[in-house]
Amino acid sequence: MFIKIHLNKIFVVTVLLLGIGIVVYATSKDDIVFPVPELGNCKSEQECKVYCDSPANIAKCLAFAERHNLLSAEELARAKKFLELGGSGPGGCSNHLECENYCNDINNISECLTFAERSGFIEPDELKEAKKIQAALARGAQLPGGCRNKQACEAYCTSSNHMEECIAFAESAGFIPPDELEEAKKVLAAIKRGVTPPPCMGAGGKEACEAYCRQSENFEVCISFAKEAGLMSDQELQDAEKMLTALRKGVKPPACQSEEECNVYCSQEEHIQECIVFAEAAGFMTPEEAEMARKTGGKGPGDCQGQQECEQFCQNPANQETCFDFAKEHGLLSDQDMRQMEEGLRMMREGLSNAPPEIASCLEGKLGPEVIEGIRTGSGTVAPHMGDVMRECFEQFMPSPEEFGPRPGEEGSFPPEGFAPPEGIPSGFTGPGGCKSQEECMAYCQQHPEECGQFQPPTMPPPSEFQQFPEEHKEEFQQQFEEQYRQQFEKQYQQQQQQEGPTGFFQRLTAWLAAPFLNLLR
Repeated sequence: MFIKIHLNKIFVVTVLLLGIGIVVYATSKDDIVFPVPELGNCKSEQECKVYCDSPANIAKCLAFAERHNLLSAEELARAKKFLELGGSGPGGCSNHLECENYCNDINNISECLTFAERSGFIEPDELKEAKKIQAALARGAQLPGGCRNKQACEAYCTSSNHMEECIAFAESAGFIPPDELEEAKKVLAAIKRGVTPPPCMGAGGKEACEAYCRQSENFEVCISFAKEAGLMSDQELQDAEKMLTALRKGVKPPACQSEEECNVYCSQEEHIQECIVFAEAAGFMTPEEAEMARKTGGKGPGDCQGQQECEQFCQNPANQETCFDFAKEHGLLSDQDMRQMEEGLRMMREGLSNAPPEIASCLEGKLGPEVIEGIRTGSGTVAPHMGDVMRECFEQFMPSPEEFGPRPGEEGSFPPEGFAPPEGIPSGFTGPGGCKSQEECMAYCQQHPEECGQFQPPTMPPPSEFQQFPEEHKEEFQQQFEEQYRQQFEKQYQQQQQQEGPTGFFQRLTAWLAAPFLNLLR
């Protein structure tokens, strides 16, 4: 969170020039049985260190370290490289302490850099940073406070009184990243305004402050300073304030730091309740969400974890039945959601019962026979995508409006132009519920889809009036009567679907089915 001056990069050339004395410290006392025959029968750690500090014994100590796996592969490679170079480093140093002391002196930076680059003891990025320091000094830049070695420079720059000078040097040398430079300047500006920094700032830089501010008892002072210095985004500040709210209630945060670490920690069964209690106290969860988390054990359908993962899982049509079953099993659906699901199931059942065979076959192929059987018996589960599937099948097999023939008033309209029934026969017909116009029938059928689906038009005029037709015209009239009535009713149905547009029956059905599902995801 706070400033990090890269002083270690200034003296990075004190790299692992292994005086093999380190070997002895790389293991514990319990792992060493004294005396050690391979190391001159040294009888203690100190004796072994003295033995291995001698250039004449480096090869033996290195073989001992390799045989007992006391060094990592990288350390071993560097030690062998140092041995190949004759066991002598810059200024003739022959062990770690000698080389560190020599290269810590800024006067020796060029010699140490040359040696480190030639021997491969320094990583490319570290070499690049060290050369920036070398170049700055060559241009006449002075180290902060005239410090000459790592310890002196660190001691000087950890004081907030010297922060501006140290930041200026780091910026001129170009070895502090832009984001860290901006952060450091914000801290400096806050201190100049009189804002008191956390006490960690004078002790060990960024790492020390990160450790200090991870302690819950220090949250408030750290958050207060970060807020004044502008080190946190609005969202980070909101989250921090929520954490403080929980702490003031006496609820401590889980024993994790980063988001990733906390996701892992809180997914473990033994920590779930701890995380739920804190999240509710801090306001990261509503009481309802906390209760839901307790019911589900912190995991969702398919063992999904977290809102994003569970939304992705449940938005997959293949998983929606699993998600609904999970919600019902854990009591996560409200009474309204349950009623809406039941109504959606009823609408699906009615649509299926009135569907022609080819449409029913299409639905079974897309949804599966088990789902269709569940819809028919009322024991199934509905999901949002079912409305879309039903619409697709109806659109695939139902004729378009143009296929039904001319619209009313156009050529061939009902009743046929030039055809008039005998006097006394009504010129119009009533539909379901006694509706007499397209608007009336549409309104009625929206409320009574089952009745409209079962409605059958009359097969002929009243018998007394039908007898007035000449015998040779009776059959023709009957056929035209039935055909024109069918066309008129089908056109009205299609026009209704067109007029409803995006809020048509199937869209309404999809929205109806989706409502409890969306509530579940919230």
